[in-house]
Amino acid sequence: MLAGAGMWPLTSLGMWTIARREDDEAVGHGGIFDFLRDSDPPIAGKAEMGWILDPEAQGKGYAREAGEAMLGWFDRNFGKQDIWALISVGNEPSMKLARKLGFIQQPDGIYRDKPQTFWLRPA
Repeated sequence: MLAGAGMWPLTSLGMWTIARREDDEAVGHGGIFDFLRDSDPPIAGKAEMGWILDPEAQGKGYAREAGEAMLGWFDRNFGKQDIWALISVGNEPSMKLARKLGFIQQPDGIYRDKPQTFWLRPA
């Protein structure tokens, strides 16, 4: 989480903590960033979105609510732009969320020598 927080002053993008409303307990983190990933296809220099939640918090709508808020914030501050997401092959819950957030699956690619699914939320 510290690396995500450290990105804010450098890029005006970064990660947020995702917390439950009822008790402000942290259940994960997510954000919009540019990790300058060495991937194929290349997405370095482009906005990317990611999220991760505690398994006990999954399936309760926290990620969708946070994702919608993050995308709304990005659109207000940077205008409508393409946003990428890399999701591990087989991570069906994240793929389902990506679809709900308006991402469209692209041809699979490679990151760190492993197959990844690539997703795009078009501008």
